[in-house]
Amino acid sequence: MNVAHFLEASARRAPERPALVFGDRVLTYGDLDREAGRVAAGLARAGLRPGERVCLHLANRPEFALAYYGCQKLGVTPVALNVTYAREELRYIIGDSEAAAILSAPPFAAQLPEAGETPTVRLRVGTAEPGAIGIGALAVDPPMRAVDADREDLAAILYTSATTGRPKGVMLTHANVVSNTHATVHHLRMTLHHVHQRPHTQV
Repeated sequence: MNVAHFLEASARRAPERPALVFGDRVLTYGDLDREAGRVAAGLARAGLRPGERVCLHLANRPEFALAYYGCQKLGVTPVALNVTYAREELRYIIGDSEAAAILSAPPFAAQLPEAGETPTVRLRVGTAEPGAIGIGALAVDPPMRAVDADREDLAAILYTSATTGRPKGVMLTHANVVSNTHATVHHLRMTLHHVHQRPHTQV
């Protein structure tokens, strides 16, 4: 069981059906699956391996979905970073999660701690350093298919808002994510005809 297997199934079943709408930009299930696979291939080429953690410091844009599913396809664990967090909060979560990579993008990349402050990180994409590549340049062909994963393998880490102390990482397995998704689909009575649409905002 891998969360990304569900995306791949949707891409096979309805490749031309819109999956994500952001302003004037439309990604079909085929687009989303292919581009996420290219991100996964790029991460693998950069040396990332299943089981490692990747911090996603990205706003609510299509790039977040591509990075998230790219991580799932490779079997690395995405750790979502709130783009409104201050540098010290980001430094703590990156260190606590022992992230091997950070994927970011302007303008929020300027908030990230410098490379010397995050010793576990060996890949920084979309960051503010001169010459840093973006997610588009990271992605390579051929697109990668999703690796197999056990239902109890880690699928994501979400950090709490830490209103009473340090943020705490909540670990979600593939079974957790799939179960939550099924519950959401049932509650909202969603079908294949529904499209996930984001307002055209940065955060």
